[in-house]
Amino acid sequence: MYAIAIIGDLLSVIPIVNWITIPVMIFALGIAGRETGVHLWTPKGAGATLACCGLEAVLGFLPAWTVRVYWAKKEQQSQAG
Repeated sequence: MYAIAIIGDLLSVIPIVNWITIPVMIFALGIAGRETGVHLWTPKGAGATLACCGLEAVLGFLPAWTVRVYWAKKEQQSQAG
């Protein structure tokens, strides 16, 4: 999931591509999350994912997707153990 998030963050630096990257990242990270068990749209984390989308829309140069994946993985690990 980190690779997908990093690629999305790198692509979102390009202004026009940024608007295309947001829905693609939601879809790609949703599929990756289903495969790995790290979900971005849990009831607790949906607000953080929406905030990430907003940050990417306004400030595309921030690594918001990578940070969101990091916190989702950390949340999953805290629930598991």
